[in-house]
Amino acid sequence: IVLALSSSPLLTVAASLSMVVTVVIVLGWMAIFKMTIGAGEFTGLLGLMSVTANLNVQVIEGYMEFIHGAQSHLLKEPLTRETCMRGMLLRTGVPISGAAITVVLANLLTQLSGLELVRRLGQIFCISQAVALVV
Repeated sequence: IVLALSSSPLLTVAASLSMVVTVVIVLGWMAIFKMTIGAGEFTGLLGLMSVTANLNVQVIEGYMEFIHGAQSHLLKEPLTRETCMRGMLLRTGVPISGAAITVVLANLLTQLSGLELVRRLGQIFCISQAVALVV
């Protein structure tokens, strides 16, 4: 809802497509690895949607902050899509990468669990976090 009410409908469409593509890719990986969709996998997919939405909001917020900063003449660089993307990566790249690494490492520990449900949930989170970063 927040994205739909933002000043950029194009960013809203891009974020929505990003979430759909991420889920489709994760489902494709699940099919390749012959994973079935049980309770653990379904919970993992729900978590994937929240993680992807959070990543999208952070990226869009960094992009919009850079544009507003550039429009207020704080920066001397011309306002192009490339400079906006570079500015967004400078503002959000380190926190997003750090969070992703933390999520993957924490979920790798679930592989030590004796419960199959916890292991499957950790696998889905690891796969989905990697895909969300790429998309």
